[in-house]
Amino acid sequence: MSTSSNAPPPTRMLKNYENFDLSIEPATGGYRAQVITSPVGQASSLVMLPFDPSATPDQLQRIGGAIRAYQFGLADDAEKVTPLDPQHFGTQLFDAIFGGAIGVSLRRNLDLVRQRNAGLRIRLRLDEAPELAALPWEYLFDTTSQRFLVLSDETPIVRYLALPLAEAPLQTVRPLRLLVMMADASDVWPRLNVAEERARLQVALSDLVQRGDIEITWLTQATLQELQRTLRHGPFHLFHFIGHGWFDANTQNNGLILENEQGLGEPVDAQRLGVLLHNHPTLRLAFLNACEGARLVEGQALGGVAHHLMQQGLPAVIAMQFPVSDQAAITLAHEFYGALADHYPVDAALTEARVAIYGQKSVMEWGTPVLFMRAPDGNLWQTEQEETMSKENQTGPGIVSGVGSGIDIGGFSIGGNARDIVIGTVGAGAKNAVVGQGNRQTIYESGAPVPDDQQALEEHFARLFALLNSPTIDPRKAGRAESNLETLKAELTKVADGETPSATTITRLGDWLLDNVPELTQALTELFGLPTVAKVLGKAGDAAVQWWKGRLGKR
Repeated sequence: MSTSSNAPPPTRMLKNYENFDLSIEPATGGYRAQVITSPVGQASSLVMLPFDPSATPDQLQRIGGAIRAYQFGLADDAEKVTPLDPQHFGTQLFDAIFGGAIGVSLRRNLDLVRQRNAGLRIRLRLDEAPELAALPWEYLFDTTSQRFLVLSDETPIVRYLALPLAEAPLQTVRPLRLLVMMADASDVWPRLNVAEERARLQVALSDLVQRGDIEITWLTQATLQELQRTLRHGPFHLFHFIGHGWFDANTQNNGLILENEQGLGEPVDAQRLGVLLHNHPTLRLAFLNACEGARLVEGQALGGVAHHLMQQGLPAVIAMQFPVSDQAAITLAHEFYGALADHYPVDAALTEARVAIYGQKSVMEWGTPVLFMRAPDGNLWQTEQEETMSKENQTGPGIVSGVGSGIDIGGFSIGGNARDIVIGTVGAGAKNAVVGQGNRQTIYESGAPVPDDQQALEEHFARLFALLNSPTIDPRKAGRAESNLETLKAELTKVADGETPSATTITRLGDWLLDNVPELTQALTELFGLPTVAKVLGKAGDAAVQWWKGRLGKR
């Protein structure tokens, strides 16, 4: 571990990531795996997982206990399990999922993103098969490359939760302000050594504090009331919890065990905690750490808490699926928070931490952290340079949008491939631009839409809402689609000065609608082809434009 207080900023080129959305849902005789979004398109395959498809969530949870027993020679709650080699399990799971069309898609996607000097973020979507969330997917092992996927910065794995929630705008922050809560209720076993836990975290982050990258605030009491009071004195960007979780198998409810005023344990369900954190939009990440000696079931509890916190607006949560040793916890905190301070995306930062733990000859603890995300990418903050570029994009005097190759603006060739979509800023007063034969373009000044633009937008949304009455659309999906369209419409009408459309919200809702309601594809394609919508995408930034090109620009 480096202890230098003058560590230079990283010189390594940080990767951009493209998404490989892998959905798994029950099917006759097993499960169906589907690549629903990727740089090279979709794929689907029936798969047989390496266990009884009728296995209960509790039985699947014991697989994690067996892997933990492999290293530590013990089982949770004195239940006897046969130790399971994480590489052996990861190989079985990988071969089951990626042995056919899904594996072909993965290889093709990796070949493509390598050409772009990018990575491939594997987003697991297990909404339709929640029992599979108990499996330790972080041990997926590719025998061809002879490596665990999560130990490569090319292939981070996240548990993705698609939610129709607006994303808080990215902020430029330095230092990252970390709020730490350690709950040590006197009637909850095992007890925490609070002084020792605090000292470990201080050691882990000492050089980051000295460099001014991290600022730590320690809660004086681990009560819900003290957490609320402290949050009012923010802003805070990260919430780090050390303690116990709880899970009620009968009600399927879960949460964290905090303290009451007398120092006794107070179970706080995830919903209460989520409502409190929801009111602090600068908070972008929660780190939930079960202490060493905690029971295995607490991994299930912390995973449930992660889902609730994201439903309340938190973009990302890291939770431990197993208790973690002291040495691994120190390395994890230091390398993860250090990489975040160096402007790594959250998934790439976690990969850095995993590799560091693996380098300590840990058999399995590098796979203990689970990253849950609802954000479309891992960038939870932006650098000052990125903020400046974003402002320049939003305040440019005019915007040009074109579809085609060989687009020429002011003597500069912009387009490349036929039917590519191009959006560029041009000076005030620009009147035309040249496009390739058979292609089309639209040029307009920034500002509020003219009446014809507004009428066209209203007509297209009216058509989309009407299509939801189709008998081929599941009524449950139609209801969610209606809500998503309302939110999308609100973003696509943010054209006035001072209004900033959210690229994250636009792309996430667009993805959900295209993936889940294919009956809307043609109408959505026409909607996003409107000049006024192209202008909004340009204002939202490059992420929105690239999404447009990737999903709709080739139709």
